[in-house]
Amino acid sequence: MTSPRSGLLLPAQRALLHLRSRLLLKIGPFRSIVKLWISVHPAEAPICHDAPQIGRDHGRQSRREGSEMAVTVKRITLWRSEIENKPGMLAQTLKPLADAGANLQVIMTYRFPGEPTRAAIELSPVSGKKSQAAAKAAGLDRSSIPTLLAIGDDRPGLGSEIAEAIAGAGINISFLVAQVIGRRYSGVYGFETEEDARKATSLIKKASKPRRR
Repeated sequence: MTSPRSGLLLPAQRALLHLRSRLLLKIGPFRSIVKLWISVHPAEAPICHDAPQIGRDHGRQSRREGSEMAVTVKRITLWRSEIENKPGMLAQTLKPLADAGANLQVIMTYRFPGEPTRAAIELSPVSGKKSQAAAKAAGLDRSSIPTLLAIGDDRPGLGSEIAEAIAGAGINISFLVAQVIGRRYSGVYGFETEEDARKATSLIKKASKPRRR
């Protein structure tokens, strides 16, 4: 802490060193109750930062970053096929996609209510010419249902809060498939119109924000 011009301590720096020495003598190395973060201004004027304030600022920044990362909601396109309800149909449908290198994030299959011989397979994403060609060869085609994929931090009551937010906007959910793994959840939402899906995107994000403590 010397002046590059004279090689001598500046008066303000000598005073700072004297203050630090007195603090150490009065408080002692094992009972420190004061912490100072000291930086040097470009003009070499010492600046003291209050430690608790720095902690509060860092905490606020961490909470802001956490809220931004709490949930992602994006539009997806489901590829769908109606199939005969019998063993092996799912494996038969997925094999061409696997051979084409498709990396699927969503797979849903179900039997039609009241029609025990008919079923459906829906999956996503199917991107790239090779994967799309394989999907079509397996009997799949793009679904026209506007669909969202939400992935975020789970908490008790979140599903109810999202459902209330969507219902409060007068939006009808065509279908929903949701699950929780560890502390994270994912939900696939289907809607009747593109406008409903657009509005629901912001509603899901808002409802999924962490609660303030």
